[in-house]
Amino acid sequence: MIVKIWRFKVDCYNCGEKIDVVWPQDHDMNLFGYYLKDQEYCHVKRVFSNSLGREVWGNICPSCGQYQGNTFIRIAWLNIIMSGAVTLDDRIIESPNISPACTECGKITEDLKLIYSDQSVCPECFQNKIPQDEREAVLSYEAGTQQKNLKSKSRKGQ
Repeated sequence: MIVKIWRFKVDCYNCGEKIDVVWPQDHDMNLFGYYLKDQEYCHVKRVFSNSLGREVWGNICPSCGQYQGNTFIRIAWLNIIMSGAVTLDDRIIESPNISPACTECGKITEDLKLIYSDQSVCPECFQNKIPQDEREAVLSYEAGTQQKNLKSKSRKGQ
């Protein structure tokens, strides 16, 4: 899948330094952090998110080392896009063809199931790590979506 990687500037919430951060357009950082961590143009690593209560991939301030918060970075990116105030500092710096990674085990695969907006898991983790009631909810949602798509296609064919 082609993923557009945006780089833009924000003020570090901790030290106030203006820093470069990255965000994968239309995707969550947790799906592509494994790839971004090895890129010289950014400072991304695994960190503990207090709001989520688990480890996530995130942007780190190169000056003070503090995690910048994925919600904060996502909102900053959306504000840039929606305002139309894109500058030379705010741009797509790469569009690699990469596969997303399971947010539980890190396995790289196109076959992920979306559990929450920031959590997608491979089939093995879906079966072994996601509680039964959550699995049923995901499968029920997927079945409803597939039914709607079939109805829509049949109406177009009439």
